[in-house]
Amino acid sequence: MTGESWVRLIPWVIASGGLWAALLWSWLR
Repeated sequence: MTGESWVRLIPWVIASGGLWAALLWSWLR
């Protein structure tokens, strides 16, 4: 894996993680 692929992947992972966190938070409430 090259550095560029990580630079493009990290924002997507963060966005996906935030989406899952919001979904779990609303579900656990």
